[in-house]
Amino acid sequence: MPGWVSWEKYQVVHQHYMQLLYDEGVVSDDTLSFVETVESGEIVQVRLEGEVVCASGVRVRVLKWLAAERRTRNRIYVRTTFYQYHAWRLPAAGQPPAQPILRYDQAHGSGLHRHHFDPAGKQVRHVEVSPDAMPTLEEVIREANELGSTTPDSRHM
Repeated sequence: MPGWVSWEKYQVVHQHYMQLLYDEGVVSDDTLSFVETVESGEIVQVRLEGEVVCASGVRVRVLKWLAAERRTRNRIYVRTTFYQYHAWRLPAAGQPPAQPILRYDQAHGSGLHRHHFDPAGKQVRHVEVSPDAMPTLEEVIREANELGSTTPDSRHM
């Protein structure tokens, strides 16, 4: 997992990359928000949660947990401890249900991994991802948008 970074800087960097994705036309809408857990007057955890709507119509559900602690200069620092990014293609009218196109998570008690899906949205395998190789949220959104821009039959697994 990435190291500790100031909570203030984390928010600024997040907003910068989200604005960049909007400006480039990759993202058309989002409901992402930070939710702080406070105990005894101190932030102990932050969750980033919500959905991103890509220009291709793909939706990305985001759930990311960050540990928080007061460190140098009496500032709050955060470090990611849990990832769950799930992207799916919404069905056209009269089509089958939404189809997953990619998912990165660690929700099954194992380490970080990426789920691979066939064009019909059926999981075909999952591959471990080292913490250093875990893509950023920006990279996941770009990948999801690109996959959503292709037809289901032309997607690569």
